[in-house]
Amino acid sequence: ETTKAPTCTVEGVANFYCDFCDYGDDGKVTKVIPVIAHEYDWQLKIIENDDSIFAPFALIGECSCGASSRIDNILVTTRITRVATCSVPGELTYVYEYEGKEYTTTRALPKIAHKLDGESVESGARLDFVNYGGKVNVKRGETLTCGTEGAKAYYICSECESVVDVIVYREHKGEWKVTIDEAKSTTCETVGIKTFTCVYSGCVYTDTQSYSSANHAYKATLTSDGGANKLELVCTVDGCSSKVVYDGITDVKVIVKVAATCCVDGVIEYSFRYQDTAYNFVASVGKGNHVYNGVDYTTLLVDGKMPSSVEGLIIISSTEAMFKCEACEHAVKVTLKND
Repeated sequence: ETTKAPTCTVEGVANFYCDFCDYGDDGKVTKVIPVIAHEYDWQLKIIENDDSIFAPFALIGECSCGASSRIDNILVTTRITRVATCSVPGELTYVYEYEGKEYTTTRALPKIAHKLDGESVESGARLDFVNYGGKVNVKRGETLTCGTEGAKAYYICSECESVVDVIVYREHKGEWKVTIDEAKSTTCETVGIKTFTCVYSGCVYTDTQSYSSANHAYKATLTSDGGANKLELVCTVDGCSSKVVYDGITDVKVIVKVAATCCVDGVIEYSFRYQDTAYNFVASVGKGNHVYNGVDYTTLLVDGKMPSSVEGLIIISSTEAMFKCEACEHAVKVTLKND
């Protein structure tokens, strides 16, 4: 018979009796029963306080006697046991199989954002009233004014039909109106003031700023003297005397956008650095001269007139003639110089 049951920490005792003799003391033999194995209550645990789904896991066992055991660096599988919605958190379950039994632990998955016409919009979000004014409702007692403070509003989630609180705001809306100061304006430069007035009812916001606009038609001349570059811009508009000089420019790049011909003004884009600042602008290039006999016809003129001895001229009268430009094929009239 067992007189003392063994545990995982203490040996047991059993007495054996012989039915046919008086073997042992008083007819019995006492034997020690070895301690039994610990009975662990195994729990799957996430070891580190880590929000990652790949955090390390361990299987930790606790025995009623106080002993413990653990298996580290185990590989778990995962399954989503509840899909997160905008009203209910989701649940992710980790599973580990040990000695034919599954052990699990779970982690909550955050709710997803509520939906405003299919768009994810969190509670407390700030929404531009211009874009969302027809989709949200300003709460009773709230007044929407211009500026960044905003007003309390709400919308009904299209997924769960919950009321979701948000903030709506609006920026000022209007147009700038320019008033020209004729006395200070020049041929190419317009000077005045511009005024902005908000058009929303109840808003009295206005803003006034100085206004200037230049529309020069610069002709550019780029020169180089001993490695020093200078760019001179002169406005070609009648009545304008604007002139700008950049002396000592570097990193000069010249790109011909439109090649000048005898009929078309050219366009050149200049980029350069001047006093550690990068500049980029476009300037016009005046038309070239017509071409006759393979050369600039002005080289054939004498005292501003074409000698009548030049071959191929179409004589109109004793004082005028014409030729066909070899570049643009236009008819060019010239005054004759009779030899």
